[in-house]
Amino acid sequence: PVPTPIPNPYIGLLKEELSTDVTCNNRAVGTKGSKSKPAGPGHIIMPPGTSFQKQPSNEGEVTLGTVPSVKVNGKEVAVLGSKVKTCADPADMENCSIFALGAAVPLPIKLPGMDEDEFKRWGGTVFNTRNPYASKEATERSKNPRILSAPMWDRATATVGEEVTLSVNVTNQYQGANVYFTIWKDGADRDKDMPVGKVYGHHDNGKAEAKWRYMHIEDPENPTTEKPKFIFTAKSFKCKEVKSGSIEIGRIIETVATDDYGNILKDHDCAFQFDNGEIIKVKSDSEGKAKVEDAPFCGYSLIR
Repeated sequence: PVPTPIPNPYIGLLKEELSTDVTCNNRAVGTKGSKSKPAGPGHIIMPPGTSFQKQPSNEGEVTLGTVPSVKVNGKEVAVLGSKVKTCADPADMENCSIFALGAAVPLPIKLPGMDEDEFKRWGGTVFNTRNPYASKEATERSKNPRILSAPMWDRATATVGEEVTLSVNVTNQYQGANVYFTIWKDGADRDKDMPVGKVYGHHDNGKAEAKWRYMHIEDPENPTTEKPKFIFTAKSFKCKEVKSGSIEIGRIIETVATDDYGNILKDHDCAFQFDNGEIIKVKSDSEGKAKVEDAPFCGYSLIR
């Protein structure tokens, strides 16, 4: 195999060459030349890597970005954003920066199974710098397969503009994990066709939900002749993608019935005639409103 450079995260604590007599918030002040030691076992090997070609030193030294105008013990003081030279191939480089302990830091490393949209949104994989390594309990839990199951809509039919709920059961996934729902036209080629929409929810006690509504925009070159149907797919970190059944979207039409002189026709028998030849008889209400609950997706006229 050809050795391939892969970024591997390093999270360390400034522990050596700190000031011995100047503190900030009861902690020794760091300066140019202060050195870091790993906050844990050292570098984390990122997939698809399996081993290091050269063992890292797992140490760092503050070298750049310190404040020349503020000195402690004759050395420039280190601040948030100061650069730290750490081990790298072929030579050590200023690849790291100082940040507050406990900060959530995105690193430009895409883990297997991570959603592409999430990676772009956060600018990388987000690491918790206070606890970058999984606990023994979390490691044991991770051995169980993470599963999405029972993807479903909250109803079989809906109307244009009506909010619907998408849901999926979640097993062995960490609490709060993002779950991504992608809506497709029923029968679409998901490798070639564009999705209709994307929404996302979070794992909450064994389930994830998201809201969506269909807003119809008629395409004159490709008019809709049948009620559209949609399915959705759901995915989450290290979970196999699952697919739902379909939901059928109907159309509600409401208009005011008037005569040739513009007078409102209240409690009047009339009918909607659609371009597909279908005729639906209705009766206007006490305000003259004529309504069809389940109208075809095509042009129409009101017959009085």
